Amino acid sequence: GVVAVPSMIIPSSMSHGERDFIRLGVEQGIRNDGRSGSEFRSLQVDVGVLPQCFGSARVTIARNVVGGGGTDITVAIKAEIITPSQESPNQGKIEVNVECNSILFTGMSHSRDVREELNAELSGILRDMLVETVPLSSLTIMPGKFAWRIFVDAMIMHSEGNLLDGLSFAAWAALKTTRLPALKPIRAEAGFDDDFELDSSMEAAVPLSVAQLPISVTFSLIGTGFVVDATREEEGCASSRAAIAVNAQGTLCGVHQSGTIAVPPADLVPLISKAQGIAKGLIDGLNQAVQSSTQQGGAFPDVPDLGSGFLI
Repeated sequence: GVVAVPSMIIPSSMSHGERDFIRLGVEQGIRNDGRSGSEFRSLQVDVGVLPQCFGSARVTIARNVVGGGGTDITVAIKAEIITPSQESPNQGKIEVNVECNSILFTGMSHSRDVREELNAELSGILRDMLVETVPLSSLTIMPGKFAWRIFVDAMIMHSEGNLLDGLSFAAWAALKTTRLPALKPIRAEAGFDDDFELDSSMEAAVPLSVAQLPISVTFSLIGTGFVVDATREEEGCASSRAAIAVNAQGTLCGVHQSGTIAVPPADLVPLISKAQGIAKGLIDGLNQAVQSSTQQGGAFPDVPDLGSGFLI
């Protein structure tokens, strides 16, 4: 469905002249960094950066090899075993928590309120993307007795724009590489399974059912032109944003809009088609990065410790 949300960005202070310069450039097909309207900046993906978790990934957009920076996001996957609710005895749960580094709001008025609002927005959007595409029934261990609760914890360390897309890439990579301990049922004397034992060996670990997992491709309307992967300055000039969630099969999984005006319906249909094409290339790249990444925790000293994986 289409859901309107307030911002999805960290506000930036710019003069009217700077805004006009960026807007006029986009309308003429010229962006400050030389990209086309449908071109993403450099993307780096590393998985297994937090080996104490069941899955983890770090994504950086436009990271400078020497100076760092860029949009820098780490996602950690943790889990615990719960008793399912009576209303949903055959379902597990997914909980999402996104935290932006407080330093990103330094000098901003009402910075704490702005940060908390953005954390809540991004957490809610990502949770909607996940619960609508990851079957909660696949998290059931024993109906009515045991199920997995998956925690998706994200830390945004630095921002140069396009937080939601970067967040979706990191969550995608982390969940794709998540492995849960295998659980062996224990049969009671009455002949039915009433408990389980944990197999902690990596060989027996079980992947999540995430074949339908989408990523986000966000289009920003600047003047009369749309661009993807907006920089923080470009985001400050956008009147509208449409974040389009698409999975590896090209299926549309949702649209989230924000800004001062809604994206016109006549524009939304072609944007969805463009997003499907862009997402295919991005997911192919993410798959290659996941398969080739051999980074381990500790390779990046600035990766935050988001806690251990098993919470039982």
